[in-house]
Amino acid sequence: MALLGAVAPILLSRPDSHAAEMVAFPLTNIVVLFFALYGNRIELVASLGLVAVYFGIPSSGESFTLVEAVRDVILTSLTAVVAVSVFQVVTIMRRQQVVIREDERQANLRERWIQSILENTADALVTVDVGGIIRSINRAARQMFGYSDDELIGRPISVFIASEGRADFGSYLAARMRHDDGGLGSGARETIGIRNDLGTFPVEYSAGETEQSGTRVFIVSLRDITERKAKHAMLEHQALHDALTGLPNRTLLEDRLTQALAQAQRYSRGMALLMLDFNQFKLVNDRLGHQVGDRVLREVSTRISKTLRAGDTVARFGGDEFVVLPGGVETADGAVRVAEKILEATAPPLIVDGHRIAVGVSIGIALHPEHGDEPQSLLRHADQAMYLAKRAGTAYKLAADPLKGSLGAA
Repeated sequence: MALLGAVAPILLSRPDSHAAEMVAFPLTNIVVLFFALYGNRIELVASLGLVAVYFGIPSSGESFTLVEAVRDVILTSLTAVVAVSVFQVVTIMRRQQVVIREDERQANLRERWIQSILENTADALVTVDVGGIIRSINRAARQMFGYSDDELIGRPISVFIASEGRADFGSYLAARMRHDDGGLGSGARETIGIRNDLGTFPVEYSAGETEQSGTRVFIVSLRDITERKAKHAMLEHQALHDALTGLPNRTLLEDRLTQALAQAQRYSRGMALLMLDFNQFKLVNDRLGHQVGDRVLREVSTRISKTLRAGDTVARFGGDEFVVLPGGVETADGAVRVAEKILEATAPPLIVDGHRIAVGVSIGIALHPEHGDEPQSLLRHADQAMYLAKRAGTAYKLAADPLKGSLGAA
């Protein structure tokens, strides 16, 4: 408005002739265009009004003809059309600039907000470019892997993955960047992470795509699952092992027995199964209490376990019944040798709470394929042989064979 006030006297001071008006016409256009480019709507209308006055009022001492009036109207109209058109274009550009600046402001706010979330999340988050090169890491990544930003920016993300897992990790990340599922699925995957001090730990990872400052990037999430794996292992152990003795329970025994039978059938080999229980164990519980009975079970199970080899399985089948699945034993003679080792290990009396307890054991033996080719068949034959050994007062007994009879020992 100050500039308009300054040029108003110039526009209102009339030239002496129409020739002078024509000389002044470019100057008026420049003034109007200036307001169209840099002024507001009121300033533009005011400047056009001054131009209309400038060309519309006859100069002093001159006649005012119709031709001159038409000319002045045309000149004024042309100036107005050009000025308004320029003003509209400039207004649109200004609005677009406002929208662009607002979009940039919102994008900056959004990026700062996202960065704040990434920085404070519990998972290690790493942004990488399409080449797998690290662009940024959050606080959790620094703490989890023991690196600073300067040590990681510009390095490949595979620095976080142990050598044995890098091939699978690289294939997964490449597939994500190509938008190719490739059978990977949408869930997280597991691998082995490696810290700056070369310590390794189980890691769960996943990747997602986003845009950062107009550039396509990927956010890789890495989670330390050491505690979760430990809890899972504990729950799995509890589900498959006896709570009192720590030995495999019936579920795990049947699984291992099924696998052993499958291997024996595949390679046409024999195998053995031994079932045993303690003689007069009920008297121990009745006379000395269940706490003493539990200690007896734990001690005897420990003795049996120490007697067997690493590849053998000894499981608590229930109560005072135990099952032994000796690996590599294919004949009755081999099974008898295992039974004698068990008898030798359990023969010495136990001293529990000052009580001297002699544990007598009865063992039943079943063989594949003589006594069956299914887990339940072998278990049933071994149980029957154990019952017959107990009744006969022998230490062990081989399950009855329809053709050969059975084997027993005192």
